Amino acid sequence: MVKGIFLTHGDLGRELIRTAETIVGPQSGYAVVSNSGLSAEAIRAALAVELPAEGNAVIFVDLAGGSCHGACSPEVAPRDRIAVFSGVNLPMTVEFFYHRDRVDFEELRRRLLTKGRAGVEAL
Repeated sequence: MVKGIFLTHGDLGRELIRTAETIVGPQSGYAVVSNSGLSAEAIRAALAVELPAEGNAVIFVDLAGGSCHGACSPEVAPRDRIAVFSGVNLPMTVEFFYHRDRVDFEELRRRLLTKGRAGVEAL
């Protein structure tokens, strides 16, 4: 199973998961890391603790260019087995939990990007 790491400002990651679980049911195999009160170095250290030694993971961050996004450098999160997505939203989170153990990693990356983008529209 692909591990999910929700690296966000404040409690956003925890709330996304809580809400997604009302849709897809209880989940495991994920971590939530908040940047609240942490320096850039402390965010990188907290992220490093959650990265799996082997296997794949997806890191979801909320804001491209923000402190959480900056912590996800290729040295910390090697791109061959760790995917990083900014702009995490509820459709992307639900898609992740539903498909992370059903499709291969490359297909999961594609689905997450497609679903995340499709979840944003102007009405």
